[in-house]
Amino acid sequence: MDCDASSHEPEEEPKSLLEMNGEEVFRLFAEAPVEWFLQAIGLLRSAYVLWVAHSHCFNRRWARSKQGQPFDAKDYADYKTDKPGQGYVLLAGCAFENLIKGLIVAGAGFECPDGKLPEFAGGHGGHNLLELAKQHTGLTFSASEKRLLKNLTDAIIWKGRYHTPKKQGHLPKNDPATGYFQHYPSPQQTTDLFSRIMRAYPEGALSKHGNIGGLPAFSLVETWVALLAEECGKLPGLGPCGREPETGEGAGGAG
Repeated sequence: MDCDASSHEPEEEPKSLLEMNGEEVFRLFAEAPVEWFLQAIGLLRSAYVLWVAHSHCFNRRWARSKQGQPFDAKDYADYKTDKPGQGYVLLAGCAFENLIKGLIVAGAGFECPDGKLPEFAGGHGGHNLLELAKQHTGLTFSASEKRLLKNLTDAIIWKGRYHTPKKQGHLPKNDPATGYFQHYPSPQQTTDLFSRIMRAYPEGALSKHGNIGGLPAFSLVETWVALLAEECGKLPGLGPCGREPETGEGAGGAG
């Protein structure tokens, strides 16, 4: 009886990372949803660190005002240079962008055959978080969640990086001055929505290989949901809206 000789040929060993050429390495990382997912979590955890510094600045000013102390030059300088708050919003925005784009990568047929990422739809150079989320998460969003995604989009485009936008068109048409006000969504609100989007990842999406793909712990979304909930619950609140961090109930927020 004839046998198919090819069926007895040993399978080719996969290349190691150091054996791959530039395009192969690029595609390994770019086409692995787990890499986008873990980058997103790392950015949000970094945002938590900046929230702590921001809360210290805010609560110091709040305590002075409660004691009836006037808002002096030092307070004003502290307020104007409260960049940890600005950095918190920027990193949180970048975290959401990576998380949502990881969902796009997890979709059928996503490839980077030309050694570059495809254009992500949604406007603002692929940074419009609300449009990206509406198109690719399968979720519906409340009014407050839409405002959150809009605020984080503004942070990515300019508020987290510059004191003014590149174009007047980035300011609200009816009340342009309010465009310069920075909004600091609470870590609890941010983490709640982030967790909802994490749960939108299709089953098995995080087991697709990447640099560290294939390790079981990384494919369990609920493991990361629990980790972020625990870390968020330890964060300090702001002024009258904050809860004491040791209660474990989460952090309050401003505006």
